Amino acid sequence: MKHVTAAAAQRNFRSVMEQLYIDQEPVTIVSDDEQAAVMMLMEDWNRIQETLYLQMFGMAQVIHAAAAEPLEDGTPAEEVDFGV
Repeated sequence: MKHVTAAAAQRNFRSVMEQLYIDQEPVTIVSDDEQAAVMMLMEDWNRIQETLYLQMFGMAQVIHAAAAEPLEDGTPAEEVDFGV
């Protein structure tokens, strides 16, 4: 992960953002008193939020269990009530 000082990030905000899109990697911004923040792509942030949401409600385990189930043991799509 790339690191940049808060002062440099402020002076060069546009180029830091452009580099963020080029590198596709978060940037750590560190202030003089060693407080830190992370700048990342919105797409990455949304993925993190989705993962946390799924974990919070136990859905990650359900998805992993379903993925491990052999296809021939599944229910045919024609028999599933999608509630539509």
